[in-house]
Amino acid sequence: MNANLLFELTDPFIRSVVISLEKRPPDLQIDGCCNVVLNGVPCRNPPKRRGLCGSCIFLIEKNGRSIEEFAREVRKRSTHGECVRKTTIVKGICVVIEDGEPCDRPSTTRGLCRPHYRLLEGRQVLPRFVLTDEEIRTLPDLPHWYFDKNVVIDFGRYELFRDPAVVESVALVAAVLQQKALATVSLDCVRAVYTYVGHRLVWPDQEGGLSLSPPEAEARAREYAGRLFFERGGLWHLLPYRRRQFELCATGRSLPTLSLEDALEYHLYAQAKAEHGASLFITADRQLLNACEGVHPRKVLETFDHLRVLLPRGNIHQGR
Repeated sequence: MNANLLFELTDPFIRSVVISLEKRPPDLQIDGCCNVVLNGVPCRNPPKRRGLCGSCIFLIEKNGRSIEEFAREVRKRSTHGECVRKTTIVKGICVVIEDGEPCDRPSTTRGLCRPHYRLLEGRQVLPRFVLTDEEIRTLPDLPHWYFDKNVVIDFGRYELFRDPAVVESVALVAAVLQQKALATVSLDCVRAVYTYVGHRLVWPDQEGGLSLSPPEAEARAREYAGRLFFERGGLWHLLPYRRRQFELCATGRSLPTLSLEDALEYHLYAQAKAEHGASLFITADRQLLNACEGVHPRKVLETFDHLRVLLPRGNIHQGR
C-alpha cells in the first residue's frame, strides 16, 4: 500500500485518539527494541532509526513532537581504547588491558600481541608496555591447558560439598587459581558450574546437598560461579562458541559420533590450541578420552609432578 494513502487513512483516527508518548527510562532501554513507551506500554518493535521504530517515528511527528526527545544517544565508538599494563604478567600472553578488558592474545614481541604492538608503537608509548630484559629472563613458563566442563565442576563438587570427585581435577583448577597455570574454558563452562551448583544446593542434606530454597540456591550458585572465574585471581581465558562451530556440530557434519556438547568442547579446544597456545585438552569424559585428544587429569599430574602438592587431602575417591 502507498505510504501516503496509509497516512491519509490513519491520520483521522490518530488525531481522534489521545496518545501518550514517553521515552523509555534508561533502566528499561533494551537493545533491539524501540525506545518509546506508548500509552504506558513499552513498544517492542525493532528500531529503524536512532532507537525508534517507523510507527513511533510517525506518531511522534504527527503529534508535533521532536525525534530528539525520544531517540537514543549516539554512542561514539573509540577506535583507540585506553591501554594500561597488566599487573600480573603471564609469559606468552599480551600484557595489555584495553578499555578494561585484558587482552588474551598470544604475545609475539616482548610481551605484546601484533595488534597492540602496532597500536602502542603508533602512539609512541612502547617503552611503557614492553617486557624488560629482566622480566623476559625471570618470567616462569606456565602451562596452558583447555579444561572440559567436568574438570571445573569436579572442583566445585569437592570445594562446596566434599563430594567424591576426580582429585586430580581439583589440583589442576587449584593451580589455575594460584596462578601456576593458565586455563582456557568455554564461556558455557561458567553457566554449567552455576547450573550444577544451583541444583545441588537444593538437594536435601542426606542426599549430598544443603537443603537451600531455590532462591537461596540461585543466589549462592551465581555468587560462587562469579567469584570462581572473575574474583579469585585465577588465570582463566574464556572462549565463546562461534556460529560455524554450532552449525557443523548441530548438523552432524563434524564429529558426528560425539554428543553435541562434546563436539563443541573439542572444537573450542582446537581453537584454543591454534589461536591461544593451549597445549592439552584435559577431560575426565571417557568418550572424549577415547575419541579425541583428551588427556585425563591424572596423566597431567604425572607430567607436572610439582603440582601434586595441591591434591586435596582426606578420604575421597581417587578418580573415575
